[in-house]
Amino acid sequence: FMAFRTGASVFMSLVPPTTQSMVADIVPSETRGSVFGKVAFVSSLGTLFGQFVSTAVAEEIFLGVRGWRWCLLFVAALSMAFPFVMSSAMVEPRRNTQALEKQQKQAVDCVSLKVPTFWLLVLQGIFGTVPWRAFGMFSVLWLELIGYSPL
Repeated sequence: FMAFRTGASVFMSLVPPTTQSMVADIVPSETRGSVFGKVAFVSSLGTLFGQFVSTAVAEEIFLGVRGWRWCLLFVAALSMAFPFVMSSAMVEPRRNTQALEKQQKQAVDCVSLKVPTFWLLVLQGIFGTVPWRAFGMFSVLWLELIGYSPL
């Protein structure tokens, strides 16, 4: 099951950039912020639903395998299917290559990479997010350990 976990992680890392690129390419700039908000809202609902379902079936055994492993397999299958569905179902709009090349040249700001306070902000962001990620991942486990039932 470690292969499914690794596959799920790799392919799940493709979902947010693909979704953001799709919204940026298709949605007009006047309504883009609203659509990004709706995408974030649906993502949060999916996370909430996924945590609820996976917690509820984690200790159950289906076909001799614990429920949390089935949840992991399901998420891995969905995340592996998503890029293939997107590549076959979505037609990417044509882009102006000259404007794109000019934009890519301007995208890398080497001056800010040389500023020490920029790296201080990056490090603060990395270390600042670790406790929040841990809280989000292990809060359900903590609630179970202090006596709450999975349902």
